[in-house]
Amino acid sequence: MKLYNTLTKRVEEFKPVNEGKVGIYMCGMTVQDRPHLGHIRSFIVGDVLRRYLEYTGFEVDYVQNFTDIDDKIIARMHNENIDWRDVGWKYTEEYLRAAEKLNIKKATHFPRATQFIQEIIELIEELIAKGFAYVTPSGNVYFEVSKFTEYGKLSGKKLDELREGARVEPDPEKKNPFDFALWKSMKEGEPYWYSPWGKGRPGWHIECSAMSTHFLGQPFDIHMGGQDLIFPHHEDEIAQAEAARGKKFVNYWVHIGFMQIKGEKMSKSTGLFFAIEDILKEYDPNTVRLFILQKHYRTPMDYSEEFLKNTEEAWKKLNEVMKRAKKENEDKSLNSDLVKAFEEAMEDDLNTPKAIGQIFSYIKNNPEDAFTPAFLLKVLGFYSTEKESSDLLNKVMDVIINVRAKLRKDKQFEYSDMIRNELASIGISLKDGKDGTTWNF
Repeated sequence: MKLYNTLTKRVEEFKPVNEGKVGIYMCGMTVQDRPHLGHIRSFIVGDVLRRYLEYTGFEVDYVQNFTDIDDKIIARMHNENIDWRDVGWKYTEEYLRAAEKLNIKKATHFPRATQFIQEIIELIEELIAKGFAYVTPSGNVYFEVSKFTEYGKLSGKKLDELREGARVEPDPEKKNPFDFALWKSMKEGEPYWYSPWGKGRPGWHIECSAMSTHFLGQPFDIHMGGQDLIFPHHEDEIAQAEAARGKKFVNYWVHIGFMQIKGEKMSKSTGLFFAIEDILKEYDPNTVRLFILQKHYRTPMDYSEEFLKNTEEAWKKLNEVMKRAKKENEDKSLNSDLVKAFEEAMEDDLNTPKAIGQIFSYIKNNPEDAFTPAFLLKVLGFYSTEKESSDLLNKVMDVIINVRAKLRKDKQFEYSDMIRNELASIGISLKDGKDGTTWNF
């Protein structure tokens, strides 16, 4: 298999650290707000890479973290007057609900930053002892970037190029404006943990270096995340881990392109995003997965309602094939030509658009074989959504749809939307169209 490695800026043949095993670390959410389609794009790509590696015979140790303490979570705590832990759990649980619907396999480990305070402190102590970090009079600890001569090797950025117009965290006690926080001293009203430098909490970057190497060792195989994390987050992870341990941190860096809205990055900080749970009220989870996988993972992707609706129609065709394969229930052999074409596409830097295109082409030209395309769709994480409804449920839904149609006609949209949302909460989706309202579950 070949993957594009952000570190070397080229497509490389994948060779694991340990034969037959692969360690993957996926940078997860900072849980200060709702999971959106941009997050889900990364996590579905990670899920597909994991599934394909397992399909080819690897044992995969998959780690996906939750950042459950940081400046934004604390700000939300103060603004909404709720406990910081409640902020984190609320959005962590929302992600886990959506991931289950989307058939994203559970990570082998789901570490949270606050579970690894001791490991973080020990890593910081190593950096201080080796002269790569310093403690300020106020109790902050900073990594001294000028001491790590390879700083910038992932992003291609040089410190001299960053000096003008750069956004950095201000602190007059820093030796260099670009030194980044490993430990932040406590401010009034903030959660804290005890450390050799006083009460405080970890910086953002240090948690991922500590958690990834705790589970996967150093070096490990693959580190994944959105392209927005290349600098400074992943650059700083490399500096911390390699300065402390004196050896390579990660062999392959795999970054996923932005999900955009009219050319602008989907982002929690700007409020420009579509929450995944809202999308799943309208669309089958497989439609969302297909929508994402029809673009190469490194390519920026624009959210489009029209494209999503077109994808919904495409999924219906694939779903019919999967349902037919399930009903045939026969022991059939796979078509070797399709399997080979599929594998060649997937092993060419995870080219899912090409792999899916091969499946569609095969279905068109070989309508008698549902077994092979259904098998390969399962490798990509798709699943048949066929469910049988009872006569009673059909009659009840007819009544509900008629009542809701009357409410919409009378412009009582608040109540018609309430009915739709309540049904969605129990897994029944309503779809309004020019020919009336349909439903599925």
